[in-house]
Amino acid sequence: MTVLFRDGWTDRMGRARQSEDAPPEDFGAQATGAPFVISVSGDPTAAGFHKRVTDEGLPLRWVTIEAVAEGRLPLAVLAEWMAAAPGVYIRDGWSADAGDVALRAVLAALCDAHPNVIRAGERSTNWCKPFHVAALAAVPRRVAQLPPTLMTTRHALAGRVVKNCSSAPSFVLDGDTLSGVAEPVLSQARLRGREFRVHVLDGVCFTVEVVTTALDYRKEGGAEMRPAVIDAALAADLCDLTEAEGLRFSGIDLILTGEGPFVIEVNPMPGYHGYDLALWGEESITTRLYNRLSRVP
Repeated sequence: MTVLFRDGWTDRMGRARQSEDAPPEDFGAQATGAPFVISVSGDPTAAGFHKRVTDEGLPLRWVTIEAVAEGRLPLAVLAEWMAAAPGVYIRDGWSADAGDVALRAVLAALCDAHPNVIRAGERSTNWCKPFHVAALAAVPRRVAQLPPTLMTTRHALAGRVVKNCSSAPSFVLDGDTLSGVAEPVLSQARLRGREFRVHVLDGVCFTVEVVTTALDYRKEGGAEMRPAVIDAALAADLCDLTEAEGLRFSGIDLILTGEGPFVIEVNPMPGYHGYDLALWGEESITTRLYNRLSRVP
């Protein structure tokens, strides 16, 4: 059986074919029983995961969304591989036009039938920032706080962080620059303190401190990552927030101020590769992720 999902792919297909991070396509191979990752071609997190695992000499299959969308990988073969795999890590990082929605539905059905899948769950609220803030606020917490937040059409909010209400990763610092924008925006107090990134994977926290002066170090660069530790009460809060979002694996942005820790968001599909500072072993996110996919306790 071959099903084509072509809508919305033209530009990404061209870029993916030129990517050096794309895996080799060996669709004639038999199902091996190895865990695998599904992502768009060139996804840096999938590429980093694949490289670290295979550098250790461990089996891992990497399947690209493009191969399925273009019909090069028949769905029957994909279903066979998934059924034989001990675990599947799916990185849902493509757009939501017509063909992509159909492909998502097929992959979701295959994942729903599998007992060990790590992916962005349907219960995650991060796709809508106001909803996300409200959902996190409803979860009982010990010490973690949420930043003061306002959704408004009044954009003269200088001194605050102004975000898109959707999941689009965009914001400006000065609300005056939005004078020509009509739709509502999400405004949050700008917090000053130590910045952390915490990844929660099946109840275990992996923490790094991000030393930076930038408002968004992911765009502006210049950040230094340092291994860090958070206290047990905060770790328990972050695990509870992850579970409430229906996730096994999350990336949480955290700022520690003089008034305590503030959770900025719970990312359902974290690009963790730049934060995995440890060598292969118990303190490595990649090690634990691979072990969980392989059903290692």
